Amino acid sequence: MNEFGLFLVAGTATTVLDLLVFNGLAGRLGWRRVPANCVSTSVAMTFSFSVNRLWVFGAGAGSLGPQLGLFLLVTGSSSYLLQNGIIHWLSYRWLWPGRVMCQLAGKTERLRGLGRDFVERNTAKAIAIGAGLLWNYFGYKYFVFE
Repeated sequence: MNEFGLFLVAGTATTVLDLLVFNGLAGRLGWRRVPANCVSTSVAMTFSFSVNRLWVFGAGAGSLGPQLGLFLLVTGSSSYLLQNGIIHWLSYRWLWPGRVMCQLAGKTERLRGLGRDFVERNTAKAIAIGAGLLWNYFGYKYFVFE
């Protein structure tokens, strides 16, 4: 498997972890979306650094300190600035994507029972994750684990 394929596998595992924590906090515990995202992305970031460093980019022999610092810069800007900005925008300003997904979910028997908040929350999170995926890959490849 090529490097980008490995990155997608690692990213999928990281995303599942992120979504489980995010939905546990924002859904089950009733946290607001942006604070829940800060916690969930922090947990996912810890996992992501190890997997990307050792498995995806094979940079385990590199200096840990500088790699960790650059990783936190790239991933932190993605997670805390880019993702939170998109989640805030789609949750409180531009509601159209979440509403469209609710309409689509309402037409699907399996998704109908999830609830409006779940669908809107995860629509915003999914769009934010997509933007972060591209930002992180190029940041890791050309800046962190070069």
